[in-house]
Amino acid sequence: MRAFALGRLSRDRPRGRFSGAFLMARLSTEKFERLKKAFAEQAMTPGQAAPAVGVTYVTAKR
Repeated sequence: MRAFALGRLSRDRPRGRFSGAFLMARLSTEKFERLKKAFAEQAMTPGQAAPAVGVTYVTAKR
């Protein structure tokens, strides 16, 4: 009811494919391939592969 009291109804929300969603940055193809190689061929964990490839740990984890 609070949303109703504040005048925020569902019809007031933006529509569309990504409305209200958090957009994630995409890895470049080159970095993605290097990350896959670090995982598969060099048997690294996400914590080890992230600095080796040049991405954050959170990016390597997803």
